[in-house]
Amino acid sequence: RSNENQFFIFNQTNKKINQNHCNKTELDQLLNHEAYKNINFTFQQTNNNNNNNNKLEKYKIAYIILTHDLDTAIPLIILLNEIYNTNNRYLIHIDMKADNCVVELINEKINAYNRSNIKIIQKYSLDWGTWNLAYGQLKILEDSFIFFNQSDCHILINGNSFPLVPRHELEARLFKLIELQANVVTKDAIPPMNYFNSEQHRKKRIAPSYCLDNNCTKLKFTPQNKIVYFGRQYTILTKSFVTWLFTNSRGVKSTLNWSNFFFSIEQYHLLYPQLGLTYVDETFFATLLMNSPYKSSIIQLPV
Repeated sequence: RSNENQFFIFNQTNKKINQNHCNKTELDQLLNHEAYKNINFTFQQTNNNNNNNNKLEKYKIAYIILTHDLDTAIPLIILLNEIYNTNNRYLIHIDMKADNCVVELINEKINAYNRSNIKIIQKYSLDWGTWNLAYGQLKILEDSFIFFNQSDCHILINGNSFPLVPRHELEARLFKLIELQANVVTKDAIPPMNYFNSEQHRKKRIAPSYCLDNNCTKLKFTPQNKIVYFGRQYTILTKSFVTWLFTNSRGVKSTLNWSNFFFSIEQYHLLYPQLGLTYVDETFFATLLMNSPYKSSIIQLPV
């Protein structure tokens, strides 16, 4: 992945670690992986920049971190050690398809510290570019809202992410987003998908939906003929927007309607494999936001 929210770098590798069920010797080798050398894992709060101290008491950040395999589990442990703060909250989701080694590794390296602000769950099977990834992320976000309902923002990232700045600076930037009541979906502008005017592109992503006018201000088959928007699956979402999604009657209805739409679109694509993936994970949250009362809260990074 490219740097999707400009706070983290996503460094995905083509190298695949053996995913077979591991024995004790193999697990010991993983626990002594070279990536951990010279790292003191404590998962304890470190000294903060003085300018952040007051805000640390005032604001709470919920990190939602997805791990799918050993390629994301090993960096996740390093990531968590870098961003850990006792004032914040951390929800780690392990893919249902993950090898048993992933679960054992995370239990050994993270659960053993018994930190009350770290929760580890394993609920959903997440497949890149599909509806079950978008749906799983939505449900994991709901879990974060339930577990950490006092959090001022929820940030969704992948396990093989690494902060581009020191933790105190990362937190300072996130505090600024909280103060601005800003939602972050993508580093780019979020234009309507008006390329559906083209027959070629119309079939490419969310067929059979298409523009109903030359400016693509309405789409066929979408809820209330509203527009689909393109963003990123990694997001920073405010408490107010997340609360609206899961507790406001209009928000709940909007989420359900768009969920049904994207699910139906994927079923259509499954009937016609030549259409390719729907990439729902890169449209879902952007579409929810841009068709909500929080449309004006989306900002572009850096701030």
